[in-house]
Amino acid sequence: MPSSAQACPEAGQRSGGQVGPVLVLPGTSPAVVVPVARDGRPVGAFVLAGGRVRYRALVDPDQVLAAAAGALAVGLVTAAVAVVAGRRRPPAIGTVRM
Repeated sequence: MPSSAQACPEAGQRSGGQVGPVLVLPGTSPAVVVPVARDGRPVGAFVLAGGRVRYRALVDPDQVLAAAAGALAVGLVTAAVAVVAGRRRPPAIGTVRM
């Protein structure tokens, strides 16, 4: 086997560009990986191993970036509120002494 993953000969052609070629992975328990794409971008893969089929989704970098930006915005707003709350004006009436 020239590489760690080899295209399965009975897989045939791609079906409409949504599902990639079937890859057979070597090892003690054989596994078959079928990549899945949407709009030309990989979105996941079906993994067939041990008589079970599982779908493994890939992480979308755009969603990770949006989540990080949202968390940063919440942190900045929280820090700004804490700074403003710490700088309260002193009361207009001082301490009353008798």
